[in-house]
Amino acid sequence: MMRQYILTFTRLQRSNPGLVMCIVFCATCFFYSCAGTSVKENRKDDLASFAQAADSVFQNSKAPAAYVLLPNAGCGGCISSAEQLFEEYVKKEKPVKFILTNISSFKAFRNTFGDSVVLHPMVYADKENFFYTKLPSDVYKIYPILFYLDSLGAVSSYEYVNPDNPGALDKFRSFVDSQKR
Repeated sequence: MMRQYILTFTRLQRSNPGLVMCIVFCATCFFYSCAGTSVKENRKDDLASFAQAADSVFQNSKAPAAYVLLPNAGCGGCISSAEQLFEEYVKKEKPVKFILTNISSFKAFRNTFGDSVVLHPMVYADKENFFYTKLPSDVYKIYPILFYLDSLGAVSSYEYVNPDNPGALDKFRSFVDSQKR
């Protein structure tokens, strides 16, 4: 019986190698999906990876209460409201670190907000789009993302600023204002 499977597989491999690669890939994905890690554990790992990468780009700045990942292109209204928050919080020295990503023109961004805001120590301009390209594929990249930190400084959750979540910025403001950092 086993010999028959091996012969069939060998014939299939010779006649259609692409199909064989597809079968091997699907089988590998199936076995790895059964490995026991849950989506929640993977999300925790993604959040921890984000926090570690974000901390590494902000040198010698105070501990934040939250991070904001702000794309330069995407949902227009969502980005404009987050840009208002960005400008306000940087000028008021709120404990929020901003990562500007997917920047189509850094010069235009600097002209819009000015050097004092864009070059502030709590702002990182992701000119190489590192954060934008390293986000998990299930994260919507066209919306600003608000990352909440717990009391130990670890990212505990995140949410989007989008039309389906109209109260996100108000909730975020309340969270940041309640922090003692």
